[in-house]
Amino acid sequence: MNRTRAMLAPILGAMLFTFFSWAWSAEKPDVFQATVGKSGVQKIEMTAGNYYFKPNDVVVRKNVPVEIVIRKEPGSGSHSLVMHSAGAGIDFGWS
Repeated sequence: MNRTRAMLAPILGAMLFTFFSWAWSAEKPDVFQATVGKSGVQKIEMTAGNYYFKPNDVVVRKNVPVEIVIRKEPGSGSHSLVMHSAGAGIDFGWS
């Protein structure tokens, strides 16, 4: 029994080390804080890739117009964009 534990301990330790190393280095959310330009409009430039938008989180100021420019990553598939927020009066979809 003790020999089995002695053999499993390094394996378990390596597995835990690998898991926590991966979790620690996992990509953090890409949050973009929009700023108001000279025109009074918040401009956001995004990239659309396969199954992602970058930045993936955007924060804008309330009651300030927002312009969103989305460029498709070369070679990626088609995208749809849907925004819905009843509280902000936003409800649209685009394909």
